[in-house]
Amino acid sequence: MLSSLLAIIPVNSPASAKRRLAPLLHDELRAQLVMAMLADVIEACRQSRAVEGVLVVTPDPALAPQGVDVLVDAGRGHAAAVTVALAQCRAQGALVVMADCPLVRPETLDLLCDSALPVAVAPAQDGGTNAIALRPPDVLEPAFGVLD
Repeated sequence: MLSSLLAIIPVNSPASAKRRLAPLLHDELRAQLVMAMLADVIEACRQSRAVEGVLVVTPDPALAPQGVDVLVDAGRGHAAAVTVALAQCRAQGALVVMADCPLVRPETLDLLCDSALPVAVAPAQDGGTNAIALRPPDVLEPAFGVLD
């Protein structure tokens, strides 16, 4: 195993999260979904042998469970939130994991982190990114979102 990384988990406020599900789930249920997925991702990061700390980046600090570090961002999207978090990262590397990856396993995060020489990416099915490991954390500035 290489050096430990800081896990950075960007998450929108419940009011703006999972808007595509609005026709199926009312606001309260979408907020509960966001919280449940975030809890799963945080737990996977905590169990990962490659992760030395977890940082939730969000415009809504109440989303983060007690005991998790929080960086309040301006709510301008994941790319801006991750850029701010990476600029402040003092670890030897960073692991950015999207909060909507509830099935992520610690072992998978370990493999991704170990593969970051200097960058490893876990693509999403929609063409975006589920996670990216960077060693060092400033090796590049990631961009998030799906190009149309």
